[in-house]
Amino acid sequence: MKVDIEKSEQVVKRVIEYDHSILPEQGFVNLTKEYAQEYNRDQFPVNALFYATTLDFMSSTTNLFRKLSNKEMFEQYSWLFEPLEVVEHDEVSVMKACYEYLQPESFQGNAIKEWYHNSLILCNKYGGDIRNFFLENENDAVKIKDALVIKPRIKGKTELRRAGPNIASLYVQRVNQHQLYPLENIDKVDFTGDFHAARILIQTNGIVLDKPESAHNVTYNIVRPLYFQLCKLNGWSYEQVSNGVWYVGSQLCSTRNHEKCPLEELCVRLISKKIYDATGKFDPRDMGRFR
Repeated sequence: MKVDIEKSEQVVKRVIEYDHSILPEQGFVNLTKEYAQEYNRDQFPVNALFYATTLDFMSSTTNLFRKLSNKEMFEQYSWLFEPLEVVEHDEVSVMKACYEYLQPESFQGNAIKEWYHNSLILCNKYGGDIRNFFLENENDAVKIKDALVIKPRIKGKTELRRAGPNIASLYVQRVNQHQLYPLENIDKVDFTGDFHAARILIQTNGIVLDKPESAHNVTYNIVRPLYFQLCKLNGWSYEQVSNGVWYVGSQLCSTRNHEKCPLEELCVRLISKKIYDATGKFDPRDMGRFR
C-alpha cells in the first residue's frame, strides 16, 4: 500500500472547494432546537443528537436523518430523546417505540438495544443531561471524545455505550458545528475516518493498494492520520473536510452522479460499498464501472 501525499492533498482541496449542500442532520437539529425553545428544555438538542449519532454507523446517514426529521413522527416520539421520560417506560416499550420511529437498518438495531441503558446512565449519573458529562470532562472536546469511546466490553459496564472512535468524534464535531454547546480544543479531535473518507482517496490513487487490505487498517491507520496531516499542513478544519468528503462520497459516488463531482477528472475507479460490507476489506480488484 502506498500513499501519495500530493495527490491526496489535491483531492481534498477539490472536495472542500466544492459547494456541497446542507448537512444531512440539519433538519433534525432544527427540530430539536424548536422543541427546546417551545418547552424550555435547553438540554434537549444535545441529548437528542447523542442518541441520533449512535445510530449513524454502517448505514445511510441520509436515510437515518430523513426518518428522524419526519415532523409528525418526531412529535410523536420526541420523548425518546428525553432520558428522564425514557426511564419512566419499561425497556421493551422503549425498544418498540424506537423501531416504530426509526425502522432501523443494518447495525442501527444494536444501538437501539443500548438506548435504555444509555438513558439510565444519563439519568443516574448526569441528571438526564449529557452536558453534565461534558462538564465532568472539563468541556474539553478531546477528553469528551475519549471518554465516550467504548473500551473492550466488560459485563456490567456502566459507561455510555455505542460510541466507537468515529461516532465519538462525529458527535462532538456535530455539537460544535451546530453550536449546541461551547467546547474547548475542538480542533484537536481526530478526523472521522469511514468508508467515504477512504473511498475518495482509493478511487483517485491518493492511496494505492497492491493487495486486499482490512478496512479497519485502511481507515484507522492510514486514512485518519493522513487527513489529520493534510488539515494541519493546509489549515483546513476537520469539520470542513469531513463534511465535504461525506458529501462527495455518499451523494455523488454512491449515486454515480459523476458529472457533478469535483473529482471526476481524477477518479479512476468506483469502490463498491457492497464488497466492503461483505468482506470488511478494500480490494484493488474492485474496479466497478462508472455507469
